Amino acid sequence: MAEELGKFADELEQAEDFDSALQKLVCRTFTDHQRIIFDGNGYSSDWTEEAAKRGLSNYPSTAKCLPTYINQKNIDLVTRHGIYTEDEFRARYDINLDAYRKIINIEAKTCIDMVFHQILPAALHYARDLSSAIKPKMELHIPCKTETKIAQKLSEAADALYMCCEKLQQDLQKIPEGKENIVNYYHDEIVADMDALRKQADILEALTDKNYWPYPTYSDLLFY
Repeated sequence: MAEELGKFADELEQAEDFDSALQKLVCRTFTDHQRIIFDGNGYSSDWTEEAAKRGLSNYPSTAKCLPTYINQKNIDLVTRHGIYTEDEFRARYDINLDAYRKIINIEAKTCIDMVFHQILPAALHYARDLSSAIKPKMELHIPCKTETKIAQKLSEAADALYMCCEKLQQDLQKIPEGKENIVNYYHDEIVADMDALRKQADILEALTDKNYWPYPTYSDLLFY
């Protein structure tokens, strides 16, 4: 902002007619940068497509965005205004890379802990009680299709969740070397593993009796 305001000031201070120059400056600036204005849903695919049409950068993740931090134009900007030296700016880049790695690592290990100590035990406890209720009904030849299907889906989702956790644990042991490689690996592999894990956990949340579930449900958060 300081850079742009400085350019505006240089132009306006040299103008013979300040009001006229200001009007032209405002109109020109809005015209030149009209392509960055988007009134739609910036989180939808509409903006992704529109940004590409307008020739705008669109980085889908922190991992992809971080390397642009040390683009030469950014280094020139902060050094020109005496905000940082180049070494200081590059040090901040390294700090941001390390912070991303640490945060995703903590989140991944937290996911694993939640699954093994709370989510899986709750779902398996409910599945066990549900199965216990099915057996006497079957012995009495009472239809129990609903309970059986729910128990089966619980078992399938629990197995899938366990496999997701196993993969996440294994991938956490395969971290590569190199700062940028580490960040990309965490995004491409670890975050993807957590997304897959979350998908199965969501299925279990939808199937498990509320009284067994260890966390507040969305309805609890929204309405109670």
